[in-house]
Amino acid sequence: MVRKLKINESVNQMDENVYDSIAILGYMCTLAANDLHHIHLCAKGDKFQEIHLDAQSYMDKVRTLGDTCFELAKEGELELVNETFAFGVLEDNGNDWTVEEANSYYFTEAYEAMSRILSALCDQIILIQEKPEVSSDVSSELDNYLREFTKDVNYFIDKKLG
Repeated sequence: MVRKLKINESVNQMDENVYDSIAILGYMCTLAANDLHHIHLCAKGDKFQEIHLDAQSYMDKVRTLGDTCFELAKEGELELVNETFAFGVLEDNGNDWTVEEANSYYFTEAYEAMSRILSALCDQIILIQEKPEVSSDVSSELDNYLREFTKDVNYFIDKKLG
């Protein structure tokens, strides 16, 4: 038998609605990573390499966040469905995720899409952090992604598009 570890404010003590919201963020990350991969593959134009590499970088970060979310949800003993069903899970929970499906992404379209994707994830992180039941350790973990994605949207992407 494995002894369960506890820290002062542990994920093991959060309310089920927090775990649900974290799982929703995980499913959002699944769709976001897929969309970023689509942008990565469909990049066009003289800035192809930049778009291709940035979309890959964001995709990797988003996949890591998604894995963290699902692991936190499992730590809280939440049952998860296969990520293949992510769109349906979000739809059932009132989330209106818009799938990226353009045949090509030139510079402006690519970075506007990346900005929308990262902004949607930031919005969900903020919703989670506003819950009074979220523990400080989980909020702190999400803060790292919120800070990084906010900087990416407000500084890097904004400057590229400006």
